[in-house]
Formats: sequence, structure tokens, C-alpha cells
Amino acid sequence: TAIKASIISKDTSMDDKMHKIIIKDEQVLLSINSHDLSFIAEDHLTHIFKAFSRNKIHINLMQHSAVSFSVCFDYNANKLEALLTDLKSDFIVKYNDGLQLITIRHYTEKMINELLKNKKVFLEQKSRSTVQLLIK
Repeated sequence: TAIKASIISKDTSMDDKMHKIIIKDEQVLLSINSHDLSFIAEDHLTHIFKAFSRNKIHINLMQHSAVSFSVCFDYNANKLEALLTDLKSDFIVKYNDGLQLITIRHYTEKMINELLKNKKVFLEQKSRSTVQLLIK
């Protein structure tokens, strides 16, 4: 089944039932770890968020675990290089570019499976009503 485009209007009567899909191309996935593999704690997060703010980079998706922090944002070569320079001395930093971020509100597993055919998933986040998939 093909996914149909939605119509944006002032009518909100079906909002809680309609699938909503946002696709953002040219995304970067940046994964950040401490050099000593210690926890990425509040002081580390402060340093990381300040680097994003200094370089005027808007985060589209983030995922935090005890020892790593991953973020997805729009690709801009100059901003990416400046961010890497800001973070490399204090963290191990790896990135992938050329990715696509798909956000689906009111998703179904069938819909996800259709979108992921022949794609590699780099990061996935699900809540009760929204899924975000970072793919290539």
C-alpha cells in the first residue's frame, strides 16, 4: 500500500487518527563518547550542548545512554567541521552523513516496514504515538 500525502488545514477533527510523516534529507548522525568510557553525565552534556549552541546547530533527534550521546542534525559542512573541532579534544566523536530522518506520528508497524525496505537503520526511537527513524 502506498503512503498518501496529507493535506494541511485548520480542520483538527481527525488529528488523533491521521498519519503524519515528516522527512528530512541530508542528516548527520554524530555519536559522542568520553575518552575514558566514563558516563556521559551532566557536565559532559553541558559541554556538548554549549558546542551545539556556539555553532548554531539545531538538533533534530537525540539519544542518550550511560556512556554515549548521539544526535542528528541538518548537514552543513562548515558547522560540522567547527563542531568536530569543539568536541574532539574532550570526546571520541564519530559521524555518518547523507542520512534521512523520518518522523511518523500515529505510525503502524506495517507503515514502518514499508518505509524500511532495503534501508539501513542507524537509529530508531519509538514512543506510544511517534517513531523516528534515521536511515540510509
